[in-house]
Amino acid sequence: MTDPTDVPCEICGQSGAYKVQYCVLFGVLVFWYHHITKQHVHCKRHILWRAIAAYLITAPFGWLGLSIFLYPIALFQSARAFTPFMGKSAYILMALPCLAVLAFLGRFWNWY
Repeated sequence: MTDPTDVPCEICGQSGAYKVQYCVLFGVLVFWYHHITKQHVHCKRHILWRAIAAYLITAPFGWLGLSIFLYPIALFQSARAFTPFMGKSAYILMALPCLAVLAFLGRFWNWY
């Protein structure tokens, strides 16, 4: 994520767009789908909808199966798309699901 560019949004043409990539991770048992899009130039409005869609797939379904090893990385990449709205606090979106998964796994395997 960089500062706003002089390049207009690819979709609506609004100036002050940001360069962004979206990341999706979906895992089921031994299979997973991990996709990082090419770099796009989108305005805040279009970043929001695409970032929410990618995050809502990655956060609840990215940790299932063997993709759990890619899960923190994918969440970090997914949360970076929110930085035009939330600044550095967007990384909370990465930390909270990771902690929830660790708590669930700890409870499942009786770690505490």
